[in-house]
Order: sequence, then C-alpha cells, then structure tokens
Amino acid sequence: MSAGFFIFIYILGSIIFGAFTSWIAGQKGRSTTTWFFLGLFFGMLAFLAVGLAPKEGENTSVYLTEILKYLKQEKSQKKYENDIPIAKKNGDTWTCSKCGT
Repeated sequence: MSAGFFIFIYILGSIIFGAFTSWIAGQKGRSTTTWFFLGLFFGMLAFLAVGLAPKEGENTSVYLTEILKYLKQEKSQKKYENDIPIAKKNGDTWTCSKCGT
C-alpha cells in the first residue's frame, strides 16, 4: 500500500477522534471546539481524558471522600480478618466476650 493511503487513514482517524472527543465534551458541558482540536492532535489520550473527566461544575470531593472511606474500611477489615468476632485478644491469649474464659 502507498504512503498516501496511510496518511489518508491517519487524517480520517484523527478527525473521527476529534469528533467523538468533541461530542463527549459537549455532553459534559465543556468547550466542544477546544476538545475537538485536542482530540484531533492527541487522539486516544484526549478521548480518555474527556471521557474520565467529571461534568463541568460537578463536585468531585464527594466522590473522593467516598473512595477514601471505602479504602479505609477495606484496610481495617483486612487487618482484623483473622480475629474471632466474639473474642478479644489479650497478648498471646484470647478472651471470650460472652463467658469471659
């Protein structure tokens, strides 16, 4: 195949990435023109960036707080996964919470 064909395919692909990137940016309330050119020049990278970005004006701190709470909860559950729920560990021995033995 000729080099002209590959150049044509590259340009066509760039325009398609630009169009899809622009469309997603419009759905999220962002500048379609800016994102079209970013998609045109950076292709998949710009497409992923606008696709993963939050909507314009959306508060992301709520999501980050929930993610941190979830990770902290998972870490604390893994820390005590070998513990017995009705017993407490005192040094090298276990004490039953119900009967005290």
